[in-house]
Amino acid sequence: MTPSADGRARAIAGVVGPVLLVLGPTEAMNAEIWREVAPTLVYLNGLLLLICGAVILRLHPILCRRWPVLVTLTGAFLCVGGITRMIWPAAPQIEEGPVFVGMTAAVGLLGAVLCWQAFRRPPG
Repeated sequence: MTPSADGRARAIAGVVGPVLLVLGPTEAMNAEIWREVAPTLVYLNGLLLLICGAVILRLHPILCRRWPVLVTLTGAFLCVGGITRMIWPAAPQIEEGPVFVGMTAAVGLLGAVLCWQAFRRPPG
């Protein structure tokens, strides 16, 4: 991975990391808002997820065996999640429970890892 690609990964992680770090816990705290959400809002949420994921994948299409692959995978997951929400906006939303808690914890943890990688002192 070239130094410019590594810097790009750090820059993207510096934006996406804090967002995910806040998103995980706040989703868990406000789970009830998804019980009776309008399909229009679910579709719009999916569109925003797809746009964000596509931008990440366009700027950082790198698969490697180092931490920057987390940036690429985050973009891919955002695209898949967005497309899913756009195809089935009226589908029942995930219920509060162990799966929901695990998913929100994973989002927060991914955000923490991306923050760490983005804001730590570069090696060397």
